[in-house]
Amino acid sequence: MSAAPLDELRRGRPRTTETLAPIAPYDSDPVRALSKVFDRVTGKAVRPEQLKTYAEVLAQYHLSCEDKFENGQFLNRGRTERRHVVATGFTWIGEEANRVGESGEVHPLQPSVEEFLRLPSRLRNTAH
Repeated sequence: MSAAPLDELRRGRPRTTETLAPIAPYDSDPVRALSKVFDRVTGKAVRPEQLKTYAEVLAQYHLSCEDKFENGQFLNRGRTERRHVVATGFTWIGEEANRVGESGEVHPLQPSVEEFLRLPSRLRNTAH
């Protein structure tokens, strides 16, 4: 049995895989656009071989559920039906939601959590 070189041993925490957030300015020529791709988080250039092909990106797309429809989970079969939504109230989002906690609540999210828990369980399971 031969000893493995030190750099081949895998000890400690596994390396984190780099997650890319590629973006490029619009160009009508995809080849030219490919040379302008960069990571929107780090600003570093992204090489073409670091990008996924359409086939790789779409390979598991069929597994993503479609919450806008009844019978829209990835294992469901048959016709999907449009969900009918009945608004029973409203909740501020965006800039308005940033005012949460300005009234001096000890825990600014507590009212939202309590409101969510008051929902019927059939609605809580579909809330996203």
